[in-house]
Amino acid sequence: MSWVELRVHGVSGTPPEDLLARPHVRQVDGDKKSRFFRAVDSNDTILTGDDGHTIEGYHWGKYTSGSWKQSFWLTMLPFGLVNLAAFMLPAPHTPDGKDLRGAGPWRAAALGVLRFLALLMTMLLSFAIALTLIEVVAGRWAPGQGWSKGWVREWTPMVATFLSGAVLALLGGWSWFVRLLKRRGDTVGLDESLLPTPKRPPNDQTKLAAAPHNWSATPFASKIFYDGDPDTMTLRGFHVAAGLAVPALIASTYTDEWEKLSLWILAVVMVLTTLLGDKDGGAVTGAETAGDRWWHRLAVWLSRAAVAVAAFTLIVSARAMKGYTREEALDARDRHDQVDLDRWSLWFLYLGAGALILLGIFVVGLAWTTRSARPKKDSPAWFFRPYSKSCAAMPVAGLGLFLGVGYSAALVIGTSTTLQQREGPKGKVYASTVMLERVSYAFSLALVPIVLVVLVMLVQKMRSRRKLAELAMVGYPEDAPFPAARLTPWRTKLASAIWFARAKNGVQHIVWTLVVAGTFLSLAIIVEMAPKHDTNDAGLLSGTSADGRGSEFLTQIGTWVLLGLVLGIVFLARGAFRDANLRRGVNIIWDVVAFWPHAVHPFIPTPYSLRTVGDLVERVRNHSEVPVDDGRPVVVCGHSQGSLVSFAALNLLSDEECRRVGFLTFGSQLRVIFPRAFPMYVNFEAISLMHQRLDGGWINLYRDTDPLAGPVLSWNHEHHGDGGTSQSFPFPEDGPSEDPVTDGYRTRLCGDDWRLLDPVPRVEETQEAPVNALHGHSYYWTNPVWPEALAAVRRSRP
Repeated sequence: MSWVELRVHGVSGTPPEDLLARPHVRQVDGDKKSRFFRAVDSNDTILTGDDGHTIEGYHWGKYTSGSWKQSFWLTMLPFGLVNLAAFMLPAPHTPDGKDLRGAGPWRAAALGVLRFLALLMTMLLSFAIALTLIEVVAGRWAPGQGWSKGWVREWTPMVATFLSGAVLALLGGWSWFVRLLKRRGDTVGLDESLLPTPKRPPNDQTKLAAAPHNWSATPFASKIFYDGDPDTMTLRGFHVAAGLAVPALIASTYTDEWEKLSLWILAVVMVLTTLLGDKDGGAVTGAETAGDRWWHRLAVWLSRAAVAVAAFTLIVSARAMKGYTREEALDARDRHDQVDLDRWSLWFLYLGAGALILLGIFVVGLAWTTRSARPKKDSPAWFFRPYSKSCAAMPVAGLGLFLGVGYSAALVIGTSTTLQQREGPKGKVYASTVMLERVSYAFSLALVPIVLVVLVMLVQKMRSRRKLAELAMVGYPEDAPFPAARLTPWRTKLASAIWFARAKNGVQHIVWTLVVAGTFLSLAIIVEMAPKHDTNDAGLLSGTSADGRGSEFLTQIGTWVLLGLVLGIVFLARGAFRDANLRRGVNIIWDVVAFWPHAVHPFIPTPYSLRTVGDLVERVRNHSEVPVDDGRPVVVCGHSQGSLVSFAALNLLSDEECRRVGFLTFGSQLRVIFPRAFPMYVNFEAISLMHQRLDGGWINLYRDTDPLAGPVLSWNHEHHGDGGTSQSFPFPEDGPSEDPVTDGYRTRLCGDDWRLLDPVPRVEETQEAPVNALHGHSYYWTNPVWPEALAAVRRSRP
């Protein structure tokens, strides 16, 4: 029997035709989303490799791309970032499973605050939708329309209130109600992307974790991780209840009815969401939980009760809005003490700022209690160290919150501007709430640090252009007959590609810059909106449309920048639904965000890891059981995000099964990003353990021009030409050693890490220059050394 080369694609849902480098393919296994393909000719005959081996591709991209409808999930980016932050927290134990004293409570507290932030962001979205429909549309715009007369005008405020709650109920509650009624999603037309976990096949392989003893090194080795958070539906119920209660609260500011009940619902939901989440942490840590605790069972019924009471409150509040006519002043200059909407929006700001402060305290406390487990400088593990000394969850959650507040402000102000409801009689400027006005103003000022970051990067590029030009020529023969007319533009293009590829190393500094700027601007808003004192003037850092035309201009800039960020992506995807390549490019972000289970926010798309990893494990096991003459029966080839999916899958295999599998990663972030962002799941110990379990059957390919990836199995690189040194697997503890460079294609062998030149050098004497195409992050399998790498992985079998 022939051996199998099993390719797993990366970000953006690479088509199976591109994955297999053939124009025609046939699906040989899987279902409509988790699919396995092989190349065929025009007669539908399966094609093989040059040596007769089977080439197969695993396509999981349908979970995150492929449909223009999925592009609408990009509007939920703030929710995704807060959920992502939960998986960026460090482990509360050492790699060998020993608990770190005090780390558990700090981690539980941080997760509680993240759940609170997630709920607060749902409430902000509901607040913005309700404000837009009830005040801007029903209160300002509709009364001025010719059709708004009689019973239509009387019913418009009530319908707007109902719709405000319905939008959030449909967004987060559709699958909640389906599961509550114990009906299958496909029988009611439910999109599977709304479900908290994907549908599992009867022979789900994640239930057969063969190496559970390795869970302390990475939760990927535990089947608990692939079960998802058991409290997801409960948390979704709390979020739906909050989404229904907020429009009721806004309606009460006009009618003075049912305000206390709405506030009680929100207060209870906030407390329960914070305290009754995944207390055991199984979905996040992969550890075995202590069983079905009483608070999990109680929380289920509490969430159902909260939804029922919130729905009742919305109904009676909407009924009270029938026939309502506004009497409050709308002028932005005299609203602060007259309209309760400003008071509620200010409380949102206070709660958000307080939660971020608490999150910072808990994250720093967790980082301090886990400091003994962090890599020591100059050790191999140091090159896998987490971002910001294990504090990266704080800026990522902060960025998500700032974007969520900004989107809320942009929705309200953008709608009122579009409907021409910003200006009233005698030059008065209408303000929906003072807080949202100041938020849009602040986002226009936030463009300043963004521009400064770009300028700093460009200056650094200019200062390093000579060094980059030298690096661009590293690896190419000095006597190569480059035509003079083509040398300069070719070298400039390659130098720019190398610079852009290295920009990823500064991503944490960029995020921190934006979050610090957002924090200062948020404090300025709080100072301006706090009870007035002479010292509360934040100057140019905060403003509203009432401060003059200049402030209104900046408010509009912030509004349309935010709306452009959201609507531009959505409309691009809608307009590009016939262009699969462009549509996949728009949906790239979810390939990263949607990998992780629902830990703190239940509204993000279905975590595809809960299904794709099990399907890949099953396929690998089937191939590995087929006897072959020599070498390993199957080589898993993981690209980019596919390398993370493959790494997780291999952690579910037994030691014996691993020895029958080869692992070829390329364009992978398993050192430069994943261990730094998610240290509990990918770290030096987990990489080292996997390398040992594979008995050296792991090779990684990388390029200096790859903007998303880099080395995985090597580090501490010195020099880049002949005579360069590095530390690497299979002997990570040894000091730097010289890296040989092969003839011809000039591949630098850094242990089990192979650096490929890009463009590929031409070796034929009749050719004058390297191939012009820069592949960067793509098309690794077209490199001439690809067959050699596959052979090396297969030969390593003992």
